[in-house]
Amino acid sequence: MPKGRTIRLPYGGAGMEFVVPESNLVAVLEPQPVSPASDPVADIEAALDRPTGTAPLAELARGRQSAIVICDDMTRPTPASLALPPILRRLEAGGIPADRILIMMALGTHRPMTEAEMTRKVGADVMARYQVVNSEFWLEDKLRYLGEVDDLPLYVDRRVMEADLKISIGTVLPHPAAGWGGGGKMICPGVAGERTVRSLHYLQGATPRNLFGDVHSPVRAAIEKWAARVGLEFTLNLILTGKGEVYRVTAGHFVQSHREAVEVALEVIGAPFQEKADIVIVDSHPADLDLWQATKAITAGDLAAKDGGTVVLVTPCPEGVGPHAELPEYIGAPEVEPLLERIRRGEVSEPIAASGSATLVRMGERISFGVVSGGLTREEAESMRFACYDSAQQALDSLLEQYGPKARVTVILQGAETLPYQVQ
Repeated sequence: MPKGRTIRLPYGGAGMEFVVPESNLVAVLEPQPVSPASDPVADIEAALDRPTGTAPLAELARGRQSAIVICDDMTRPTPASLALPPILRRLEAGGIPADRILIMMALGTHRPMTEAEMTRKVGADVMARYQVVNSEFWLEDKLRYLGEVDDLPLYVDRRVMEADLKISIGTVLPHPAAGWGGGGKMICPGVAGERTVRSLHYLQGATPRNLFGDVHSPVRAAIEKWAARVGLEFTLNLILTGKGEVYRVTAGHFVQSHREAVEVALEVIGAPFQEKADIVIVDSHPADLDLWQATKAITAGDLAAKDGGTVVLVTPCPEGVGPHAELPEYIGAPEVEPLLERIRRGEVSEPIAASGSATLVRMGERISFGVVSGGLTREEAESMRFACYDSAQQALDSLLEQYGPKARVTVILQGAETLPYQVQ
């Protein structure tokens, strides 16, 4: 390997090392090395009993006949097995019996979780004692239509609307559409119908800016109106360290407690830098199950790249492209406006994937892309118009030849959970 700084990217089980010449290196951006909570369960308990903007959870449960607890799925790192027992204890203490409490995996439009995956997510004890189900976005007869919100249709899993008390659990991380995960996002796209999710993603694609980490995202604003219409009453927000441990917890009103969580999350995942780079190499960990998840890291890379620069995505993608088979074709569209017009006219078979791809197509009018991935084929990379490399080192060496000996290089670790922002 050439002389310079050796950097190890999280990639599958083994990781991937490469060397960046010190003279070219601008920055290595990654989550801050904060200390985890000494007693995360105690912090969860305290948040549930002293929430922001609502009564304590046990009080909310009194007089209710049933409850639903909505959790994000296996594509998110939320430690639901840690958070659920304190919530469930309070619901039962408030008078709601275990057989009237439903735990729902908020799929959005992801594939259903298997029973084994749900057991890992919620814990074996919870799985044995409570009913745990997937949301069913694809079955219109299982949805309830709640009318339009800002001219967008709102369909929600019927079982959510049948519950007296609606609670959600989520991790607060930057997101390419909603700005941030958690809070009302557990309702939409979490347990919404496909038509609603389609509308949300189109709003993302039609917005002419990078929304990753933008708390003022118009998608977030729509989500919170939908959550209010559905009646989400209480949310638990977890902020994790870069190693996936609980750092802090907030709870309460789905907007007020979420904003508190965003401020705390910036302590962990905010990554300041001074100079944009010609070459940005970014891994997608932990959103590396498939390409649909991994593209989040590209939105992080875009924030750190110069006009005319290149972002290289390093991602294992063991499940390949993911739930949207035509995703590479949409990402490879040469211009964003014709793609958006095709979506408006109903001329694409996967409008959710096409709308999400519009963000990348717009970025592609400013920067170029490359990819290192054992889970994607060369044909898939080429259909996206991504340069395909066998390793991060090969990508860097090739791009240094392209941009010249003075090229500036930034590396982003855990790109799906790191928020670069420029400071002067």
